[in-house]
Amino acid sequence: IARKLVTLQSAAPTLALDSTVLNVAIPTILREFHTTLPSLQWVVTGYSLTFAALLIIGGRLGDVFGARRMFVIGAALFGVGSLLASLSGGVVSLVVGEALIEGIGASLMLPATLGILSSTFRGQERATAFAMWGAVMGAAVAFGPLLGGFLTTNYSWRWAFRINVIVVPFAIVGALVVMQRVD
Repeated sequence: IARKLVTLQSAAPTLALDSTVLNVAIPTILREFHTTLPSLQWVVTGYSLTFAALLIIGGRLGDVFGARRMFVIGAALFGVGSLLASLSGGVVSLVVGEALIEGIGASLMLPATLGILSSTFRGQERATAFAMWGAVMGAAVAFGPLLGGFLTTNYSWRWAFRINVIVVPFAIVGALVVMQRVD
């Protein structure tokens, strides 16, 4: 049971981090891409918009095809989008990677994590698991700007995406090895 919770808790925060980590990097990306703020706003806002618009559909797909399957597919899309965003040479590829592909992946992953928690835990364990999930997600949102500032200052804003590229394969393998297939 603890392994399932650790697998979910290692992947879920990347979804929340993505909505906040780039906010601090916007001035750096503006200079690097020689673009305007309105065009770059599509990166941050587009992710949230795609994510929110498809969240209910992602939950329903998890109900129909299985939460673990949707978690794995969502994580794979999220990783591909992160890779594309980290390699982007302009706003268009950054929007496609972050706002579209990552947003779609996140809309599949997030409801799957909740479905897996709900089907895995019972009673007091369920309450504890949901509380831990909520705490980790909240901490990720709060920690995002700090991490974004650290990465942008010391490395590159691109590492905000490269971290996802590193974490996602472990989350996928963890889901396939640790979580039961409930279709």
